[in-house]
Amino acid sequence: MNYRQYVESTARQFVALMDEGRPPWRPGYDRQAGGLPSIPGNAITGRSYRGVNACRLWLAAKTQGYTDQRWLTWNQARKAGAVVRRGEKAVSVVFWTDEKRVRVKHPETGKPEWRKIKLDRPRIQYFSLFNVAQVDGLDRDRLAKFQALNWTDRPEKLLQLTNAKLVRSGTTPFYHKSRDVIGMPLRNSFRSEEDFLGSLTHEMAHWTSHPKRLAREVGDTESISYAREELVAEIASMAMCLEMGTGKDRENSLSYLSSWNKHLRSHFVEQPQEVLKVFVQAWEARDYVMEGKELERLRTVDPPSRVQGKTQGRTAVELPYSEKRQALRDADEAKVDLEWNRTAGTWELLGLSPERNPGRLTRLLPEDSLMESLAERGERVYLQIPFEEKDEAKAVAGKLGMPLLWDPDFKAWHTYAADFQEAFVKYVPQEPSERAWNAEAQRSLAQALQDAGAAEIPATLTLDGRFHRLREQDDAPGERSVTYVGFEEGVPSALIFNHRRGERVKWQGSARELSSRQWRRMRTVNRNREERRSAERRDRQRQAAKRARTILAAEGVRPAGADHPYLRAKGIRPHDGMKVDAQGNLLIGICDARGRCRSLQTISAEGKKRFLRDSEITGHFVPFGPLPSSRAIVIAEGVATAATLREALDVPVVAALHAGNLEPVAQVLAERYPQASLVIAADNDHESSQGNVGLRKAQETAERWGAVVASPPFGPEDRGRSDFNDLAQARGKDEVVRILRPALARTREEATPARGKETEGR
Repeated sequence: MNYRQYVESTARQFVALMDEGRPPWRPGYDRQAGGLPSIPGNAITGRSYRGVNACRLWLAAKTQGYTDQRWLTWNQARKAGAVVRRGEKAVSVVFWTDEKRVRVKHPETGKPEWRKIKLDRPRIQYFSLFNVAQVDGLDRDRLAKFQALNWTDRPEKLLQLTNAKLVRSGTTPFYHKSRDVIGMPLRNSFRSEEDFLGSLTHEMAHWTSHPKRLAREVGDTESISYAREELVAEIASMAMCLEMGTGKDRENSLSYLSSWNKHLRSHFVEQPQEVLKVFVQAWEARDYVMEGKELERLRTVDPPSRVQGKTQGRTAVELPYSEKRQALRDADEAKVDLEWNRTAGTWELLGLSPERNPGRLTRLLPEDSLMESLAERGERVYLQIPFEEKDEAKAVAGKLGMPLLWDPDFKAWHTYAADFQEAFVKYVPQEPSERAWNAEAQRSLAQALQDAGAAEIPATLTLDGRFHRLREQDDAPGERSVTYVGFEEGVPSALIFNHRRGERVKWQGSARELSSRQWRRMRTVNRNREERRSAERRDRQRQAAKRARTILAAEGVRPAGADHPYLRAKGIRPHDGMKVDAQGNLLIGICDARGRCRSLQTISAEGKKRFLRDSEITGHFVPFGPLPSSRAIVIAEGVATAATLREALDVPVVAALHAGNLEPVAQVLAERYPQASLVIAADNDHESSQGNVGLRKAQETAERWGAVVASPPFGPEDRGRSDFNDLAQARGKDEVVRILRPALARTREEATPARGKETEGR
């Protein structure tokens, strides 16, 4: 079994048991009667298994119906005078080690012997375990027994270990992240001390998610990260209760699992490694609480002072009332203050400076402000820290006040450019002088671009970390829908985007052999370069947004009239936001979810379309009509299609501008308007040589975000037609209403659940 198979089999078993309503960590027997450990443990040594290994053993016990959670290896059974029954199958578990046993000759005697050597990085090893129920001849009385912690007042002891702030709540326990407090009802309102302890440990597990502790991501109540956090908290709570010698009420335990929904299930099926991550994070939360790591943090960490921020660095922000709660949380995570200025009648951020990265608070900052520039930079510096030096590096970073964070996806340590300290220069790999960008790689990339739909490929391709645009096979004259960006250092690689199809392709050349150390260095160098270029790209996008607003407000720009050639050709009337410049071009502002202008589409009298250079389109759109909080929102591709739908249906419509932007726009709308239903008015690209891209991207988006798809019913006889504007011009707007009205009715009947409502997590 390789590691991929190990991960996939674990996730498959986990999802199957959760679908059956049988959480694997919940005991399937009376622990008090049997006196057996519910946390899987070794039958000989008495040590408990942790994290992913506990998950594997819990899954095996639940699937096979074992009531005893003690396990042992084949050798341990043999040494105990017992034997594993023929045909019994073992459970594979893993451990990480930085040592390796090798057979060498003794320097003096020449005889072979085993010796341990240190590896430059940890590696994974597997071993097999059998349940005691699979073994014959074991003396059960001599096996290890479960020993609970001998704490007289368990809740009091937990509060001493965590120094958590406890406040009284009404009837429901909660953890309030922005205030960093745990709310608990009175102890006598619970049916038993066991129930009280189960709820308290659950909220303490949530308490460890705070950014100054374990910094787990917790999103909205219907988000995947929120549902995953509930699993982490419940598993950690169960582990803590079992260790303290108490159980958890079955009904109370299962009530926390209501977050197990189809979105989280699909997430685990698509990314099976996330199941392992849940159990790893659960044991990290258990360790943080039970081992008193909060007390260690308070002794070693000097919390950042905010005195300076109280007197300077005041920045007025635009904060709608509906976003206040989330903004307070984001400010707390960014270690800045968000306060109401009664005199000025506005919200203000205090303590922002070039040394602090406000992160998600960018959306609140005024346009073009210095602080917005600082907030959107946020580039990371990735470090290549040897495994044996990580503890020392973490200690040095703590003394210098430099955040040193682990990126689980990239599997490397990083900090932020604004926080970087000179002492860590030695961990930043330097760019090599070797080049592997040869003629063979040039031909390979050219073929990849051709396969991605590029029609005109230059004789010499450039891998300079910048975006290059090429013409696509179906592009009109002047259009360039294929983009590539690449790097030639080490192993040459590139990302290819076909914006017309909404596709993304990774390409990598076949270069010289690299050692594992060289490979890690290449990855780190390229990632740091990517971070710097991302910061530059964000700056160009910010400047483009400023240019867009300047163009729309320029002298000579006037509201569009019904006589504009493009509007007449499409049979639509001018809408709010449509303007015309001195050259007769139609100007249409492209907005973000807050209504701020981020880009510009220019449409000439002949219908030729252009986006503003260097501007960001992904996730942005053109709105037609005010967007609601609880009604249906229709998403179309083009501006003319969106205007047609708005005129025919009188419902809010947004133009995503191209098929590849349908899903980003749907995600933005689903998160900002969680009570609103989404309808995608897809283009029917039935004549495209690349397949029906519009309909395919719409269906993919609808499946992911719970939307309903409608498209015009064109056939072979409808040459040159693809969207609802073509349908309206050919058969009238009544036909558009006839096609779209059932889709709008379906959204009301299916009552799409809220996807982003802000509430405090339990």
